[in-house]
Amino acid sequence: MEAEQLTPEWRVLRGLANACLAIQGQGGNWGVAAEDHAQPPSGMSTCKGRVAYAVLGNLLQFHERHPEETVQLENGNGGAGDACDFKIAAVYAGADGKAKPGDRIKVELHGVFFDYWELFPGGHVTIAGEQDSIGTSGNEHSGDQMSVYVVVPSLDTDQYPQTADVSIEYGQTATMEDAFTIVAPDSTGSVTPSGGARRSVDS
Repeated sequence: MEAEQLTPEWRVLRGLANACLAIQGQGGNWGVAAEDHAQPPSGMSTCKGRVAYAVLGNLLQFHERHPEETVQLENGNGGAGDACDFKIAAVYAGADGKAKPGDRIKVELHGVFFDYWELFPGGHVTIAGEQDSIGTSGNEHSGDQMSVYVVVPSLDTDQYPQTADVSIEYGQTATMEDAFTIVAPDSTGSVTPSGGARRSVDS
């Protein structure tokens, strides 16, 4: 891919890759790293891109102060937490915030730092303590926001109705407590996720 075809985030990631190799004496190119960092960061729409831009800047500053030095980079394990944390911003379930087993509800994520297709083989959803994989049908992704559609699980007969927590797990876990209510399978009505009742972090 030619440089002019790279998105701002891919350009920064290319610069970061060059800087990481160069600072360890394993090749790379400080010139490419500096050129990629010089591009305005305003076009980056994800936390991952913004963090990569900041790290690249730190490496370039170190090289400027110590142009002959090389160092060995290691994975961080200082307990400072992840640079990016995603969260559940909203859950959409029915016109009244209720859904039956087998219905699909919409879970809106903000601050995602992973690519769209990474979530589906490795991520899980837990609803009312029942874990399931995340499907790919109908899901949406824009910048660092993503919406996924998940299926409401069945519960024991004596557990209906139940107010349910919703969690999405991918490396870390994001949870919204009391996100919606699971009602008995023989209840009337069905869910239209995109136009259903919205339970959000602000409500």
